[in-house]
Amino acid sequence: MKNRENVFVDIDGTMNVFRKTDHYIIQKMFEKHKQVLICDKLLWKINELDLISNSMAIFKLRILIYSILSFTSYQRNLKRYEKLYLENTLEELDKNYLLHLSRLKELGYEIHLVTHNEFTRAFRHLFPIKVLKNKQDYVRTFHKDKKISYMIGNNYTDDLRTPIRLGIKTIYIGKSKIVREIIEGKAENFHDIENAVNFIITSSSKLKE
Repeated sequence: MKNRENVFVDIDGTMNVFRKTDHYIIQKMFEKHKQVLICDKLLWKINELDLISNSMAIFKLRILIYSILSFTSYQRNLKRYEKLYLENTLEELDKNYLLHLSRLKELGYEIHLVTHNEFTRAFRHLFPIKVLKNKQDYVRTFHKDKKISYMIGNNYTDDLRTPIRLGIKTIYIGKSKIVREIIEGKAENFHDIENAVNFIITSSSKLKE
């Protein structure tokens, strides 16, 4: 590989099974508040469509609503969520980075973990993480100068729409039928990061032949 090629990878829902982690945290925090758990179940039905942006503003609004419904402190809930998130994310993130993304690094790819999640700043000494307010603008700006070879993500608005429009090779990690229909013929689709990495490695090998 003559020049280092850049691969952008989302974190939550792409590098980890965020749905499982989030369910565990919300259950632990609001187990005595059935109205919150019912609301959370409904909101996750929408979130599993992988269409609506997963910005920190939307996340904080969600915790605010849960705090109001449970008559608990918003600030305390936010801090507790962050603590539980960090405790229950590092191992999975570390495992998938070492097992899969490190294989791309060995081939000469430059890995960039891009996310809206402010909590992941705690991991920046371990992984190449960029916490972004506007992922689409960052992708556009970066691609103008250095070029992005692949974008891997699980959300259409945040991760897929812009790179597809820019002609970047895009990989969707997820099972949303709506997203799969939208990206058909425009992006690849796998259920996990391992298969996405296998695809890139196989594609790179074919280019060298």
